[in-house]
Amino acid sequence: MKLLHSIVCYLLLLTLFSTPVLSEEHAHDSVSSTFVSTQVKPGIHFLQGKGGNVLLSTGKDGLLLIDNDYKEMSSALSDALGKFGGKEKLKVVINTHWHGDHTGNNVMLGDTAQIISHDNVRVRLSSAQEVKLFEMKTEPMDEAGLPDLTYSKRMTLYFNAHDLEIAHFPKSHTDGDSIIFFNDLNLVHMGDIFFNEMYPFIDIENGGNLTHYTESVAAVLKRIDEETVVVPGHGKLSNKAELKSFHEMLLGTTAEVQKMIAEGLSKEKAQKKGLSSKWEAWGKGFLSESIWIGIVFDSVA
Repeated sequence: MKLLHSIVCYLLLLTLFSTPVLSEEHAHDSVSSTFVSTQVKPGIHFLQGKGGNVLLSTGKDGLLLIDNDYKEMSSALSDALGKFGGKEKLKVVINTHWHGDHTGNNVMLGDTAQIISHDNVRVRLSSAQEVKLFEMKTEPMDEAGLPDLTYSKRMTLYFNAHDLEIAHFPKSHTDGDSIIFFNDLNLVHMGDIFFNEMYPFIDIENGGNLTHYTESVAAVLKRIDEETVVVPGHGKLSNKAELKSFHEMLLGTTAEVQKMIAEGLSKEKAQKKGLSSKWEAWGKGFLSESIWIGIVFDSVA
């Protein structure tokens, strides 16, 4: 059963990132082809489709999107935007990082909207990229989909009467992660620095780092309160208590893997031994316990 679970989780991982070198006919019928929209604050809507979670702001300045899912979700995204005035009202798109399940519709949206990201996101989208762990390759994105406004450390955006702080959290999930704080709404979109109730993927080969990732989560915890609405990159809408549980999992599982390394276990033997049973529920997401142990092992060994 463990082997079957690992295989299923691996196949699900293959759906996490877009792969332009694959045929557009490559579909994942078991995953949603529509967006479920939930209003979380006046004028703020949480959209869940197939890839990374999307946040939509509506108001007098038009529409603003944080992330935009896979390219194959373009029709569904257009339909979702249609309920709020349509794509022509979209003015701003923010990319939390470069992975294709968050930037897949940049090209479609970039002809009318300004795309904002960290400097490194434009660099990676402008060139061929590879995630060797999963044998995934992406080709350079068309010019229309490249961010046309980038920043290095922090920037502020005032849109729809909201005060948005876009902050870079270096070497976390990737080398170009942005967390977006709606300071006036007590709301934060964490991108893939938060996978709610599941083990996270950390793209070590492309600038990610488990230690910095964990520190980034801790930094957000210090900044928010019990009433903060926390939008994860994947998983259901969340809050501080669940983010704290995620942080505790990161610390606890890292400590267990470090202990196995100190005992002289190889990565394969550590994966075979497994983690404590208290972390079992975290492996029921798209990432299996075995793959997570491998990521932690490669990060701290």
